[in-house]
Amino acid sequence: MKKFIKIFTTIGILLAIIIGSIRSYPTGAPKCSATAPKHEDHKAQTTPSPYQITASKTGKSTASVTISGGDFKGFMLYAAKPGSNDMIGTFTKTDKSKEITCGSASAITHKNDKAKSSITLTWNAPDKFTGDVEFSPRLFII
Repeated sequence: MKKFIKIFTTIGILLAIIIGSIRSYPTGAPKCSATAPKHEDHKAQTTPSPYQITASKTGKSTASVTISGGDFKGFMLYAAKPGSNDMIGTFTKTDKSKEITCGSASAITHKNDKAKSSITLTWNAPDKFTGDVEFSPRLFII
């Protein structure tokens, strides 16, 4: 594989931060169709984000993705081919996260509403996958 992972950290596209008192999903996003936050009367942040998303290849068909840079309570992350919203691959759940099955792919979300300063997640490529992937995070702070 010439290029396995390409990361896009364009904050305006990849990151929505909700500030203030909101109705949230304290145990994570309920389903795949919730890839965009739907918190009443709150808009996505349009200023530069304090958060960083880093990814690195960790095996023939796996990547490690870390979200860091400040406290956040909720997140949702999925992978797609660049220019597409169609999810590809799966994530491995951790003690701070749970997987949301989306057909043959998955997204990953927070398991509780405790503050996190960083989280590292493992993405698993689909069989015979080649090419680039972009990780699309959604972070929520309160």
